[in-house]
Amino acid sequence: MHNGEMTLHDKQIEPLEHNSELGVYLKQPSLDNDCVRDVYFAQFNPKHRLLASAGQGFIAHLWDLRNDEFYKSFRRIEMPHIRSEGDNQNTDVSSVHWNTAGDKLLTSSSDMVARVWRVCSDATLEIWRAKNFHEYLMQSKFCDDDDNLVATGGLMSQIYVWNCATPDCREVACFDHSLIDHNFKGLEIEWQNAKQVAVAGKSKFIYLWSVDRPNEPLIKWEGHQDVVEQIQWDPNKRLLASCSTSENLVYIWSPEKTGPELQLNKPGESAVATIRWSNDCGGDESMLAAGCSDG
Repeated sequence: MHNGEMTLHDKQIEPLEHNSELGVYLKQPSLDNDCVRDVYFAQFNPKHRLLASAGQGFIAHLWDLRNDEFYKSFRRIEMPHIRSEGDNQNTDVSSVHWNTAGDKLLTSSSDMVARVWRVCSDATLEIWRAKNFHEYLMQSKFCDDDDNLVATGGLMSQIYVWNCATPDCREVACFDHSLIDHNFKGLEIEWQNAKQVAVAGKSKFIYLWSVDRPNEPLIKWEGHQDVVEQIQWDPNKRLLASCSTSENLVYIWSPEKTGPELQLNKPGESAVATIRWSNDCGGDESMLAAGCSDG
């Protein structure tokens, strides 16, 4: 401990507490340093100096960074992902995502449960909702235009849209790719607005769906010659950027047509591994950055 605050190397011992209504455990039996492994995902809270992180292992973390000297002393809160006692050994937390109000955190994990955590400004939290699925989950995202809407995908052909404001996490729509793309898995989810969602994963194609027309996609974007690795809307949600696992280019797509609006070719042979738009929402022009393995 440092000045009454918990530091990185503190160990917590908590009793195992099961919530029968949600069907998940709220506390892990113990946490030691072996549980803190590779971190794959991290996102800052949009309203407070809080950071959520997750990755290998069954624990997601909430970091309280409000202390001006947080690099010396900071508080770490554990969010266990245990569906049944003893199943924590093979569970990984696959995504973290804040809602726009900053009071709820959404996590997905390989235990096939999406969890909504209610977070207070003092960094205390409680599990608020838990929705069970039938396959490993890889991605869950709040809708920026409607904090109650969540889209979830994983190692399955379906993307599920559900309402976390209802006690039963009522399903709003299901986008089923099993009959149109047998390679598809729900790894990438990007909300365009409260009605439309772009999705991709384990496939060369990208799909734009509407919650009002869940029987078939609005658009099937074609152009990549390999599996689409990442997709992201520009700040104004008018153009979608994408990259694939082996191509040294980035495509820009418009909902107005099925082919690429623009093809950006990168010098060199290394593939584009990640893409990010600038945050200058409101202007007519935005910048797009692409990261590659050649530096």
